[in-house]
Amino acid sequence: MTAAAVPLWLHPLLRAAPAARAGCARRVLADRPWDELRRALAGALRDDPAGVRPSLLALEDVAEDRATRARFAFLSGQADHRCGRLVDALRRYRGAARDLKATRHPAEAASIGVAQVVALAGAGRVDAALALADRLERVVRRLPTSTLGVTLDVNRGNALR
Repeated sequence: MTAAAVPLWLHPLLRAAPAARAGCARRVLADRPWDELRRALAGALRDDPAGVRPSLLALEDVAEDRATRARFAFLSGQADHRCGRLVDALRRYRGAARDLKATRHPAEAASIGVAQVVALAGAGRVDAALALADRLERVVRRLPTSTLGVTLDVNRGNALR
């Protein structure tokens, strides 16, 4: 998604001054369904992770429930990951996974774990990455069929490089 492909409704939040960001975040949360917002933020995140991070933090701050806050924490962890701040990414991933497990969203928590495998390996913690991959494999097998298992296998293989 190029900057031109970011939906127009997201621009005010992405461009908001720090003092106005919370208000913009509240409006976006009120006006857009989660799936639409997630897709738009994921595209913006691919294009400019450092630029979208403040908006993700604002959305996390104004979210009214634990699961939604965890989803934004995961996305901001991805921004940290893509900016090379692996320690920060790992901290955010752990917190988001914990909160999604606690709110009974095991598939989403497992998908965060898959991202953690890459971050751990990138931080030089290959043994921890492989141990997490082994634990996640048992979890992923219990979930409904998805591509998560394949992604986990790829991430495990990349950790071994």
